[in-house]
Amino acid sequence: MNKDEIKLYLRDNPEYIENVLESLGCHHIKIIPNKRVQSAREDGDNPTSVQVKLNDTLSSVIHTKNDFNKYEYKDIYTLVQYMKDCDFGEAIAHICKVCGIEYDKNIKKQTYSSSYQFLKQFKRSINKENILENYENEAETLDESFKYRFIRDTCKLFYDDGIYKDTQDKFWVSYDVLDNRVVFPIRNDDGKILTFKGRTCDKDWKIKGIAKYLSYYPYHAECYLFGLYENYFDILSANEIIVGEAEKFVMQLDSMGINNALGLSKKIISPYQLNKLLKLGKDVVLAFDKGVSLEDIYIECRKFKGLCNVYYIYDCDNLLKDKESPSDKGYEIFNKLYTEYKFKYKGE
Repeated sequence: MNKDEIKLYLRDNPEYIENVLESLGCHHIKIIPNKRVQSAREDGDNPTSVQVKLNDTLSSVIHTKNDFNKYEYKDIYTLVQYMKDCDFGEAIAHICKVCGIEYDKNIKKQTYSSSYQFLKQFKRSINKENILENYENEAETLDESFKYRFIRDTCKLFYDDGIYKDTQDKFWVSYDVLDNRVVFPIRNDDGKILTFKGRTCDKDWKIKGIAKYLSYYPYHAECYLFGLYENYFDILSANEIIVGEAEKFVMQLDSMGINNALGLSKKIISPYQLNKLLKLGKDVVLAFDKGVSLEDIYIECRKFKGLCNVYYIYDCDNLLKDKESPSDKGYEIFNKLYTEYKFKYKGE
Protein backbone atom coordinates (compact mmCIF):
# COMPACT_ATOMS: atom_id res chain seq x y z
CA MET A 1 0.00 0.00 0.00
CA ASN A 2 1.07 3.58 -0.57
CA LYS A 3 0.58 6.32 2.03
CA ASP A 4 -2.88 7.28 0.75
CA GLU A 5 -4.10 3.67 0.61
CA ILE A 6 -2.86 3.17 4.18
CA LYS A 7 -5.07 6.05 5.33
CA LEU A 8 -8.15 4.57 3.67
CA TYR A 9 -7.37 1.17 5.16
CA LEU A 10 -7.07 2.65 8.66
CA ARG A 11 -10.23 4.68 8.15
CA ASP A 12 -12.17 1.50 7.40
CA ASN A 13 -10.47 -0.40 10.23
CA PRO A 14 -10.31 2.06 13.15
CA GLU A 15 -9.20 -0.65 15.56
CA TYR A 16 -5.76 -0.28 13.94
CA ILE A 17 -5.79 3.43 14.76
CA GLU A 18 -6.54 2.34 18.32
CA ASN A 19 -3.41 0.16 18.21
CA VAL A 20 -1.33 3.05 16.87
CA LEU A 21 -2.47 5.38 19.66
CA GLU A 22 -1.79 2.69 22.25
CA SER A 23 1.74 2.28 20.85
CA LEU A 24 2.27 6.01 21.41
CA GLY A 25 1.40 5.70 25.09
CA CYS A 26 -2.13 7.05 24.78
CA HIS A 27 -4.81 5.73 27.13
CA HIS A 28 -8.59 5.82 27.60
CA ILE A 29 -8.82 5.13 23.86
CA LYS A 30 -12.32 5.08 22.42
CA ILE A 31 -13.69 4.59 18.90
CA ILE A 32 -16.63 6.84 18.03
CA PRO A 33 -18.07 4.96 14.98
CA ASN A 34 -17.90 6.88 11.69
CA LYS A 35 -16.55 9.96 13.50
CA ARG A 36 -13.19 9.63 15.24
CA VAL A 37 -10.85 7.70 17.50
CA GLN A 38 -10.05 9.65 20.67
CA SER A 39 -7.78 9.21 23.65
CA ALA A 40 -5.83 10.90 26.41
CA ARG A 41 -2.16 11.73 25.93
CA GLU A 42 0.44 9.69 27.78
CA ASP A 43 1.00 12.61 30.17
CA GLY A 44 -2.62 13.79 30.31
CA ASP A 45 -6.01 12.84 31.68
CA ASN A 46 -8.38 14.37 29.12
CA PRO A 47 -9.89 11.38 27.24
CA THR A 48 -10.61 13.56 24.17
CA SER A 49 -7.23 15.31 23.98
CA VAL A 50 -5.95 13.29 20.99
CA GLN A 51 -8.36 12.80 18.09
CA VAL A 52 -8.01 11.10 14.71
CA LYS A 53 -11.01 11.86 12.49
CA LEU A 54 -12.37 8.94 10.44
CA ASN A 55 -12.30 10.83 7.15
CA ASP A 56 -10.27 10.18 3.99
CA THR A 57 -7.29 12.18 5.25
CA LEU A 58 -7.41 10.97 8.88
CA SER A 59 -7.07 14.58 10.00
CA SER A 60 -5.83 14.75 13.57
CA VAL A 61 -5.71 17.14 16.50
CA ILE A 62 -3.88 17.31 19.82
CA HIS A 63 -5.63 19.76 22.11
CA THR A 64 -3.47 21.98 24.39
CA LYS A 65 -0.38 21.47 22.21
CA ASN A 66 0.20 24.64 20.18
CA ASP A 67 3.43 23.39 18.64
CA PHE A 68 1.53 20.56 16.91
CA ASN A 69 -0.22 23.25 14.89
CA LYS A 70 3.10 24.24 13.32
CA TYR A 71 2.62 21.29 10.96
CA GLU A 72 1.02 22.44 7.69
CA TYR A 73 -0.84 19.13 7.40
CA LYS A 74 -2.21 17.55 10.55
CA ASP A 75 -3.01 13.89 9.90
CA ILE A 76 -2.17 10.58 11.51
CA TYR A 77 1.35 10.69 10.04
CA THR A 78 2.18 14.07 11.56
CA LEU A 79 0.54 12.92 14.79
CA VAL A 80 3.02 10.05 15.01
CA GLN A 81 5.88 12.34 13.93
CA TYR A 82 5.04 14.74 16.74
CA MET A 83 4.51 12.17 19.48
CA LYS A 84 7.55 10.05 18.58
CA ASP A 85 9.73 13.04 17.59
CA CYS A 86 10.64 11.34 14.29
CA ASP A 87 10.57 12.12 10.58
CA PHE A 88 7.86 11.29 8.06
CA GLY A 89 9.42 8.01 6.88
CA GLU A 90 9.86 6.75 10.43
CA ALA A 91 6.25 7.65 11.21
CA ILE A 92 4.92 5.56 8.31
CA ALA A 93 7.27 2.70 9.21
CA HIS A 94 5.97 2.75 12.79
CA ILE A 95 2.33 2.65 11.68
CA CYS A 96 3.00 -0.19 9.25
CA LYS A 97 4.83 -2.20 11.90
CA VAL A 98 2.04 -1.76 14.47
CA CYS A 99 -0.69 -2.61 11.94
CA GLY A 100 1.15 -5.30 9.98
CA ILE A 101 0.97 -3.32 6.73
CA GLU A 102 3.48 -3.54 3.87
CA TYR A 103 4.42 -0.07 2.70
CA ASP A 104 5.14 0.51 -1.00
CA LYS A 105 7.28 3.61 -1.25
CA ASN A 106 8.51 3.01 -4.78
CA ILE A 107 6.16 5.58 -6.28
CA LYS A 108 7.35 8.35 -8.53
CA LYS A 109 7.16 11.66 -6.76
CA GLN A 110 5.84 14.48 -8.90
CA THR A 111 7.70 17.75 -8.48
CA TYR A 112 6.17 21.17 -8.72
CA SER A 113 7.55 24.67 -8.97
CA SER A 114 7.68 26.86 -5.87
CA SER A 115 5.06 29.11 -7.52
CA TYR A 116 2.68 26.18 -7.83
CA GLN A 117 3.17 25.25 -4.18
CA PHE A 118 2.53 28.85 -3.10
CA LEU A 119 -0.66 29.11 -5.18
CA LYS A 120 -1.85 25.74 -3.89
CA GLN A 121 -1.33 26.81 -0.28
CA PHE A 122 -2.95 30.20 -0.92
CA LYS A 123 -5.97 28.56 -2.53
CA ARG A 124 -6.27 26.18 0.42
CA SER A 125 -6.30 29.04 2.92
CA ILE A 126 -8.90 30.96 0.89
CA ASN A 127 -11.09 27.88 0.56
CA LYS A 128 -10.91 27.24 4.31
CA GLU A 129 -11.88 30.84 5.07
CA ASN A 130 -14.79 30.61 2.63
CA ILE A 131 -15.92 27.31 4.12
CA LEU A 132 -15.97 28.81 7.61
CA GLU A 133 -17.73 31.96 6.42
CA ASN A 134 -20.35 29.89 4.61
CA TYR A 135 -20.65 27.67 7.67
CA GLU A 136 -21.43 30.62 9.95
CA ASN A 137 -23.96 32.01 7.50
CA GLU A 138 -25.66 28.66 7.00
CA ALA A 139 -25.12 26.95 10.37
CA GLU A 140 -28.24 25.32 11.69
CA THR A 141 -29.52 26.71 14.96
CA LEU A 142 -31.83 25.32 17.60
CA ASP A 143 -35.14 26.85 18.55
CA GLU A 144 -34.94 28.80 21.82
CA SER A 145 -37.55 26.48 23.32
CA PHE A 146 -35.00 23.65 23.17
CA LYS A 147 -33.40 24.90 26.38
CA TYR A 148 -36.57 24.03 28.29
CA ARG A 149 -35.79 20.35 27.77
CA PHE A 150 -33.33 20.75 30.64
CA ILE A 151 -34.03 21.61 34.27
CA ARG A 152 -33.13 25.20 35.00
CA ASP A 153 -31.77 25.42 38.54
CA THR A 154 -28.68 26.77 40.25
CA CYS A 155 -25.95 24.17 39.89
CA LYS A 156 -23.88 23.48 43.01
CA LEU A 157 -20.95 22.16 40.93
CA PHE A 158 -20.67 25.49 39.11
CA TYR A 159 -21.56 27.50 42.25
CA ASP A 160 -18.62 25.91 44.09
CA ASP A 161 -16.44 26.94 41.14
CA GLY A 162 -17.38 30.58 41.65
CA ILE A 163 -20.22 30.82 39.13
CA TYR A 164 -23.09 32.28 41.12
CA LYS A 165 -26.84 32.30 40.66
CA ASP A 166 -27.17 35.54 38.65
CA THR A 167 -24.49 34.38 36.22
CA GLN A 168 -26.05 30.94 35.91
CA ASP A 169 -29.36 32.64 35.13
CA LYS A 170 -27.68 34.86 32.53
CA PHE A 171 -26.01 31.96 30.72
CA TRP A 172 -28.93 29.59 31.31
CA VAL A 173 -26.95 26.92 33.17
CA SER A 174 -29.21 23.88 33.56
CA TYR A 175 -29.27 20.15 34.37
CA ASP A 176 -29.53 17.27 31.94
CA VAL A 177 -30.75 14.63 34.38
CA LEU A 178 -30.75 11.87 31.74
CA ASP A 179 -27.04 12.24 30.97
CA ASN A 180 -26.03 13.52 34.43
CA ARG A 181 -24.52 16.73 33.08
CA VAL A 182 -24.60 20.43 33.73
CA VAL A 183 -25.39 22.12 30.42
CA PHE A 184 -25.38 25.62 28.95
CA PRO A 185 -26.14 26.91 25.45
CA ILE A 186 -23.47 27.99 22.95
CA ARG A 187 -24.84 30.93 20.98
CA ASN A 188 -23.79 32.62 17.76
CA ASP A 189 -23.23 36.37 17.52
CA ASP A 190 -26.97 36.96 17.06
CA GLY A 191 -27.85 34.99 20.17
CA LYS A 192 -29.24 31.94 18.40
CA ILE A 193 -28.42 28.59 19.98
CA LEU A 194 -25.89 26.48 18.05
CA THR A 195 -25.53 23.66 20.55
CA PHE A 196 -25.39 22.86 24.23
CA LYS A 197 -22.19 22.05 26.05
CA GLY A 198 -22.36 19.64 28.96
CA ARG A 199 -20.04 19.04 31.90
CA THR A 200 -20.35 15.60 33.51
CA CYS A 201 -21.33 15.40 37.18
CA ASP A 202 -19.81 11.91 37.50
CA LYS A 203 -16.89 12.14 39.93
CA ASP A 204 -15.29 9.04 38.37
CA TRP A 205 -15.30 10.37 34.80
CA LYS A 206 -11.56 9.79 34.39
CA ILE A 207 -11.74 6.16 35.50
CA LYS A 208 -14.81 5.47 33.36
CA GLY A 209 -13.38 7.23 30.29
CA ILE A 210 -16.28 9.68 30.18
CA ALA A 211 -15.67 12.98 28.41
CA LYS A 212 -15.55 15.77 30.99
CA TYR A 213 -17.09 18.22 28.50
CA LEU A 214 -18.95 17.45 25.30
CA SER A 215 -21.07 19.28 22.73
CA TYR A 216 -24.56 17.92 22.18
CA TYR A 217 -24.52 18.93 18.50
CA PRO A 218 -21.39 19.41 16.36
CA TYR A 219 -20.37 22.97 15.58
CA HIS A 220 -17.22 24.83 14.53
CA ALA A 221 -15.99 26.33 17.81
CA GLU A 222 -13.23 28.17 15.92
CA CYS A 223 -15.90 30.38 14.33
CA TYR A 224 -17.20 31.79 17.60
CA LEU A 225 -16.22 33.53 20.82
CA PHE A 226 -18.13 32.39 23.88
CA GLY A 227 -19.80 35.29 25.67
CA LEU A 228 -19.77 37.68 22.71
CA TYR A 229 -23.55 37.77 22.56
CA GLU A 230 -24.07 37.89 26.33
CA ASN A 231 -21.31 40.47 27.02
CA TYR A 232 -21.50 42.47 23.78
CA PHE A 233 -22.62 45.84 25.13
CA ASP A 234 -20.28 45.65 28.12
CA ILE A 235 -17.41 44.95 25.73
CA LEU A 236 -18.34 47.95 23.59
CA SER A 237 -18.03 50.25 26.60
CA ALA A 238 -14.80 48.67 27.89
CA ASN A 239 -11.22 49.62 26.99
CA GLU A 240 -10.07 46.05 26.49
CA ILE A 241 -11.22 42.46 26.07
CA ILE A 242 -10.01 39.72 28.41
CA VAL A 243 -9.69 36.49 26.45
CA GLY A 244 -9.50 33.15 28.24
CA GLU A 245 -9.78 29.52 27.24
CA ALA A 246 -12.91 27.89 28.61
CA GLU A 247 -16.51 29.01 28.81
CA LYS A 248 -16.21 28.66 32.58
CA PHE A 249 -13.62 31.47 32.57
CA VAL A 250 -16.17 33.90 31.11
CA MET A 251 -18.83 32.88 33.62
CA GLN A 252 -16.47 33.07 36.60
CA LEU A 253 -15.44 36.60 35.65
CA ASP A 254 -19.09 37.52 35.18
CA SER A 255 -19.72 36.49 38.80
CA MET A 256 -16.84 38.81 39.78
CA GLY A 257 -18.60 41.68 38.01
CA ILE A 258 -16.16 41.58 35.07
CA ASN A 259 -18.23 41.47 31.90
CA ASN A 260 -15.70 42.23 29.15
CA ALA A 261 -14.46 38.64 28.85
CA LEU A 262 -14.65 36.11 26.01
CA GLY A 263 -13.74 32.42 25.72
CA LEU A 264 -11.95 30.64 22.88
CA SER A 265 -13.15 27.13 23.84
CA LYS A 266 -9.50 26.11 23.34
CA LYS A 267 -5.94 27.46 23.62
CA ILE A 268 -5.44 28.57 20.03
CA ILE A 269 -6.91 31.69 18.43
CA SER A 270 -8.26 30.82 14.99
CA PRO A 271 -8.05 33.32 12.10
CA TYR A 272 -11.81 33.69 12.34
CA GLN A 273 -11.72 34.48 16.06
CA LEU A 274 -8.83 36.87 15.49
CA ASN A 275 -10.87 38.76 12.91
CA LYS A 276 -13.81 39.06 15.32
CA LEU A 277 -11.59 40.36 18.11
CA LEU A 278 -9.97 42.95 15.85
CA LYS A 279 -13.35 44.18 14.63
CA LEU A 280 -14.28 45.07 18.21
CA GLY A 281 -11.49 47.67 18.15
CA LYS A 282 -10.21 47.05 21.70
CA ASP A 283 -6.93 46.14 23.33
CA VAL A 284 -6.70 42.41 24.07
CA VAL A 285 -5.53 40.68 27.26
CA LEU A 286 -4.77 36.95 26.90
CA ALA A 287 -5.41 34.96 30.09
CA PHE A 288 -4.45 31.35 29.41
CA ASP A 289 -4.47 28.53 31.96
CA LYS A 290 -1.48 27.68 34.11
CA GLY A 291 0.83 25.33 32.24
CA VAL A 292 0.67 27.10 28.88
CA SER A 293 4.27 28.00 28.18
CA LEU A 294 5.48 31.54 27.59
CA GLU A 295 6.58 30.45 24.12
CA ASP A 296 3.05 29.30 23.28
CA ILE A 297 1.61 32.54 24.67
CA TYR A 298 3.97 34.49 22.40
CA ILE A 299 2.76 32.47 19.42
CA GLU A 300 -0.78 33.70 20.09
CA CYS A 301 0.36 37.26 20.83
CA ARG A 302 2.16 37.48 17.47
CA LYS A 303 -1.17 37.10 15.70
CA PHE A 304 -2.11 40.60 16.91
CA LYS A 305 1.26 42.21 16.12
CA GLY A 306 0.82 45.56 14.38
CA LEU A 307 -2.97 45.24 14.57
CA CYS A 308 -3.77 46.18 18.18
CA ASN A 309 -2.17 46.32 21.62
CA VAL A 310 -2.02 42.86 23.15
CA TYR A 311 -1.21 41.95 26.74
CA TYR A 312 -0.87 38.60 28.48
CA ILE A 313 -1.22 37.34 32.04
CA TYR A 314 1.63 35.10 33.18
CA ASP A 315 1.78 33.63 36.67
CA CYS A 316 5.41 34.14 37.70
CA ASP A 317 4.96 33.18 41.37
CA ASN A 318 2.87 30.01 41.15
CA LEU A 319 -0.32 31.52 42.48
CA LEU A 320 -2.11 28.89 40.41
CA LYS A 321 -1.72 25.12 40.20
CA ASP A 322 -1.12 23.32 36.92
CA LYS A 323 -4.05 23.66 34.47
CA GLU A 324 -5.89 26.16 36.69
CA SER A 325 -7.45 29.15 34.97
CA PRO A 326 -6.58 32.65 36.22
CA SER A 327 -10.22 32.86 37.31
CA ASP A 328 -10.34 29.57 39.25
CA LYS A 329 -9.22 30.93 42.63
CA GLY A 330 -11.60 33.83 42.93
CA TYR A 331 -11.46 37.59 42.61
CA GLU A 332 -8.51 38.29 44.90
CA ILE A 333 -6.09 36.03 43.01
CA PHE A 334 -7.45 37.06 39.60
CA ASN A 335 -7.10 40.74 40.48
CA LYS A 336 -3.53 40.16 41.67
CA LEU A 337 -2.67 38.38 38.43
CA TYR A 338 -4.39 41.08 36.38
CA THR A 339 -2.73 44.02 38.15
CA GLU A 340 0.73 42.61 38.91
CA TYR A 341 1.31 39.90 36.29
CA LYS A 342 -0.12 41.47 33.17
CA PHE A 343 2.57 42.22 30.59
CA LYS A 344 2.46 44.04 27.29
CA TYR A 345 3.66 41.97 24.34
CA LYS A 346 6.58 43.76 22.71
CA GLY A 347 7.41 41.31 19.95
CA GLU A 348 9.49 38.83 21.95
